[in-house]
Amino acid sequence: MTRNHFKSLVRLESSNHLGAGLLYSLPAELYLDWVRKDPSRRAFIVLQWLPLTTEAVDGSLAWHSTLEAFIAEFGDAERVLEELSARFHPRSWPGSIVLHLEPIVPLLEKWTSHPLPAVRQWASRQITGMNERLD
Repeated sequence: MTRNHFKSLVRLESSNHLGAGLLYSLPAELYLDWVRKDPSRRAFIVLQWLPLTTEAVDGSLAWHSTLEAFIAEFGDAERVLEELSARFHPRSWPGSIVLHLEPIVPLLEKWTSHPLPAVRQWASRQITGMNERLD
């Protein structure tokens, strides 16, 4: 029950599922110190409020620098990449899901050469899965 109340508190706006949640306004060292004490049980929780992407003037997406730093440190922690995968999908959307998933593929392609082997393998699997859904 506590976990559900927490999720309600940090839930992202449905209009921007790739953006920052409420707790992102906390000082980063506060939650990073907490995660570092037990990454396998805590790191995935932070992904519920970290911003995933930034949008350029032309509308293209890039990984948010905060997310990139977080994945560099905790990308091989338990459930982190699973939670990240879940964030790619909006909770609701009008029309086709393709418009929401297509811009993610080029971002994933950048991580196929990530320093962490777990992230590289995950990115490759995600690309395959997304391309299948897009087809």
